[in-house]
Amino acid sequence: MKIEIGTVAVILGLIGFYVRLITSQRRKTKEWEVDQQRAANRKKGKKDTSSPPPFGSFSKNKRDWAIGALGFLAIVLGILLYRNYISVPAYQAIWWLPTTVGIYFFSWFFN
Repeated sequence: MKIEIGTVAVILGLIGFYVRLITSQRRKTKEWEVDQQRAANRKKGKKDTSSPPPFGSFSKNKRDWAIGALGFLAIVLGILLYRNYISVPAYQAIWWLPTTVGIYFFSWFFN
């Protein structure tokens, strides 16, 4: 079985996407736990029963949305190059580059 460099690059991009989501969720959960401990120390026994932050929530920063939108467009461009809908021979060989970069940039949508 022959594996192309483009396929490996896209797989690594997807792994980077999920690592970014996981680290973001862990950071938010850690911040929530610290806030819970501080609130419990201030109230001396009263526990705040607020729920942990939701997983995969969208970012509220407009810059993150712009980067995520560019990432989405890069993914679409890479798919169009791979499927030969855009027939530019010089760019068809590197279809994986905009796809991989786009996958990573798309992860900026999520906070």
